[in-house]
Amino acid sequence: MRLLYGVSSVGLGHVRRSLAIADEIRRLRPDSVSIEWVAAEPALSFLKQSGESVLEISTKLASMSSIMESQAPQGRVTDMSRVARLSSRRAKENYALLRPSLSDYDILVQDEFVETLFSFMWEQNPPIPQKRAVVTDYLRLETGSKNPIDRLILYYANRMLKRALLSSQVRIFADEPDSLPSNGKLRRWAETNNFQILGPIIGEVPEESKEDLRRELLPQAMVDVMKSGLKNRVVLFTIGGSSIGNKLINLAVENAEFLSEKLGAAIVVLTGPRVQVSEARINSRELSKRLVIVPFTTSSLRYFAMADCVITQAGASTLNEVAEIGIPCVAIPIANHWEQQANAERFARKRGFEILQYADLSRERLVGAILSAVSKGNAVKKLERSDTKSPQKKAAELILTLISYRETRLH
Repeated sequence: MRLLYGVSSVGLGHVRRSLAIADEIRRLRPDSVSIEWVAAEPALSFLKQSGESVLEISTKLASMSSIMESQAPQGRVTDMSRVARLSSRRAKENYALLRPSLSDYDILVQDEFVETLFSFMWEQNPPIPQKRAVVTDYLRLETGSKNPIDRLILYYANRMLKRALLSSQVRIFADEPDSLPSNGKLRRWAETNNFQILGPIIGEVPEESKEDLRRELLPQAMVDVMKSGLKNRVVLFTIGGSSIGNKLINLAVENAEFLSEKLGAAIVVLTGPRVQVSEARINSRELSKRLVIVPFTTSSLRYFAMADCVITQAGASTLNEVAEIGIPCVAIPIANHWEQQANAERFARKRGFEILQYADLSRERLVGAILSAVSKGNAVKKLERSDTKSPQKKAAELILTLISYRETRLH
């Protein structure tokens, strides 16, 4: 069976969990299912570095990440309805490029891959596989705008989103039940046989100790300085797969010496595939022992596991990964982004994470938030698993039921 896996290019959380599911599919059916991928940047770079087989047409697809980047300058979404309009237009353009390749596959798995999820909007009978699965961690777009036109646009977008999600035979919700919409009717709709609510899908968490990971991932000079002059503490900054968090990354790099001294910590910055930070900012040999700038890596969980605190935006996947490892975190949600704001509040309430808003971002407040997070130490609550079977294995088993699914006309 030929399986095509389409992955959203908004950030990197989608591709990390998709790879976790794909690995389980290959373990369960090593000889009967072949997996190929389609994705735009930055997911495309992640897949290539992971050694996956990616459709060549992926290089011609426009990134969906760049839309949110253009509409969220300085960490604030200006107009969510405009994000929805621009995203629909770009998805349609990408679909036109993909269309000739889609009918070659037996199964289509879509991790919020809007290019195929919304193909019904652009032609009556799109040539996509009849056997389809969808993986998502959101069910509704929201806005704080009072403008009736903005609200009407999002009302229509949500109607189309519901129809898109229901067009797949297997529907997987990849987060905890309390992340479902607060709207009672929509929550009941999701919980009543419309979705399999599996919990966060996370890749393999490193088993090595912090010390072993630090020896592997950090320069020896930094390890030595940590033992002699710092508090053997690592503070890690990451913004994932978009460039929206440039303000946060540059603040960390430009104030690395100040942060290191106030926190008694080595500073590690993961730049992501869409962020470029000049190493010329490291203007002294001494500072290079306190600051490491890590270019794009697929090993982010290894870096998280060696840290004493992670500072990140409030994407659900990253927060779930940090919670799985069980380390303190400061979440800095994108302003006016309903999902990130809700994520930050949920993880602060359940896991003890700190919240710092972009509007309040300064080096002094950053130090205060990090010290508050670190002071909680072991009080930070890890994710709890009630089932020995992992969510990614459950997802793989659900997707593999499509092999025996009989094709029927969808009404």
